[in-house]
Amino acid sequence: MADPLVLVVLLGTTPAPASDVMLTTTRRGLGDDATVLAEVAAPRGDADALAIAERVHARAVAQVTWNAEATLARIHVHVAPETSWADDELRFGVEDAPAERARTVGYTIATMVQRIEEQHPASPASPAPPLPRRAAVVELRLGGTGAIGDAASGGGGQVGVRLWPSRAFGLEANALARLGSVVGSTTLVAAGAGPVARLTIGSWLQLAVATDLLVMHQTLRRAELTRERWLGAVDIVGELDASLGSKLGAYVSGGAEIAFGPTPVRVAAAEVGSWPVLRALVGVGGRYRF
Repeated sequence: MADPLVLVVLLGTTPAPASDVMLTTTRRGLGDDATVLAEVAAPRGDADALAIAERVHARAVAQVTWNAEATLARIHVHVAPETSWADDELRFGVEDAPAERARTVGYTIATMVQRIEEQHPASPASPAPPLPRRAAVVELRLGGTGAIGDAASGGGGQVGVRLWPSRAFGLEANALARLGSVVGSTTLVAAGAGPVARLTIGSWLQLAVATDLLVMHQTLRRAELTRERWLGAVDIVGELDASLGSKLGAYVSGGAEIAFGPTPVRVAAAEVGSWPVLRALVGVGGRYRF
């Protein structure tokens, strides 16, 4: 479909009376989708008239000139993409009312424009260029993390990266280390990744839920005894994030970590403790958004 027609009518520096009637009649003759603009100008030539039309983004331009007695109207019309102009002359008697003269000129302009468009239809409107894709947002995250689970409580630090290809869904990767105790000192080192979803509340607050699949390395040291184990786990964490500017933010989090099985601790064949399957998680930290 072609763009709606915009016509600019050049009335000259001394337009004839009842020009408003002429413009109204022209607009009515072209239809409701057309826009008719008036310009009080006396272009020095066709190039000047086309420049005026281009300035107001008009596809058509009509120049109307009258003789001194307003009994002769010359109409000069151009409609893009045509290169040639169309011309007509209208003669009136001195007894003709100014409004009737203006109305006749308006209908003539509309007829000329429509005839040119029928003979040389405008090219279909070019499709709008696609909107640029929103660039993915990357977050660097650094904070403290704690686990609470019977005798296997501990605390440490965590570093992570989040990638947001959309406003609501993203991916994250985390690495963490926690120190604790299970009838001895424990060290847990883990790394994982998973999806994350968020809901923005207002302009500075957001809620997020993340689920990571983890690979954990557990180490227990008690006196001269050392035990190590690799184990899988999954965590589910909810988070409240507050923006501190366009790039910085702070968060608090809470959730659960579920190991793929318990880790019993035995000394001399006797079980003296256990690394539980389920632990509560808490966290606090900051992030920087690139």
